[in-house]
Amino acid sequence: MRPGSQQRPTYDYDSHDVTIKARALTLEGTLSVPKTNGPRPAIVLVHGSGALGRDERLPGQLGVQFGFEVAVFDDLTDAFARAGYVVLRYDKRSCTAKDGCDNSYPDDADYFFDDYIGDAKAAIKWIALRPEIDPDNIFVIGHSQGGAFVPELMLDEPRLRAGVMLAAPFRSIDVLFEYQAEYLHRRLLQHQMHRMVIGVKLQELREITAGLKKLRVGRWHEPEIADVPVAFWQAWMELSDAIPAIIARLDRPLFAISGAIDTNVPPSETELWRRAMASTLSNPGHRVSVVPCVTHALNCVAPNADGHDEPQRHVHVAVIEQIESFLRATTR
Repeated sequence: MRPGSQQRPTYDYDSHDVTIKARALTLEGTLSVPKTNGPRPAIVLVHGSGALGRDERLPGQLGVQFGFEVAVFDDLTDAFARAGYVVLRYDKRSCTAKDGCDNSYPDDADYFFDDYIGDAKAAIKWIALRPEIDPDNIFVIGHSQGGAFVPELMLDEPRLRAGVMLAAPFRSIDVLFEYQAEYLHRRLLQHQMHRMVIGVKLQELREITAGLKKLRVGRWHEPEIADVPVAFWQAWMELSDAIPAIIARLDRPLFAISGAIDTNVPPSETELWRRAMASTLSNPGHRVSVVPCVTHALNCVAPNADGHDEPQRHVHVAVIEQIESFLRATTR
């Protein structure tokens, strides 16, 4: 039993595969339902960038490999289903068979940025019709890129009670990629790698950074940046640019939470979420938190018995407890 949970009931739960009709595709996922009477509050989990399955397994963060995968969404599902929430997670549409994902998605499909937001909306609409759930208490939890989707999802889906952004970037993707390239360069120099090796490792990040800088000022005229259509990058930048205005319009609470040692999305991004939330005329209950020792994969790196820093294999309990506290406080 997790610390602090002794006074709350813990439920067993059943999980079964489900399908969700989305844009020109049937998403495959898992619905986990607590064994308890009556409708329950529900959570939809939305992935970060990349080809990710429903468990969102991450092998590390920028510049760091753990030596194992943290099953972020599997851990969150287990924690929240045991706490009494119905939880829906699904395979990302880019998680094709060629990427090693066990689903029937086509291998050669081209996807647009808006498809990922559309998939999240389809999942929210799907779960809202389930008899197991309380339609007045539907929450969305997005990680990384998926966290940046949350304000727009909240604005477009009034049925959502609240949203949680896990390690979500606040600034535009062109700024974030520039930070990532600079951080990785510094880290490789610290490891005394040869400059040619550093150049190879940074090649794609630098290509993306340079392309996005030109795209920002209207000076990129090629159809792709790093083999990704320009329209994808443009839509991502536009979504990021709109975040402050969206937050100002929201009348329901958001929770931005990240790790103090996140190298993909540094904790300074979470401070920007804090400032944007604080600047709104009315605060519907927004929260912000940076959790010590936590990485982008939401696990903790802490000293082991020998005194050496060692990454843990699961989402840190403090992250789960803070999210659960926020959900309880906002449940009607």
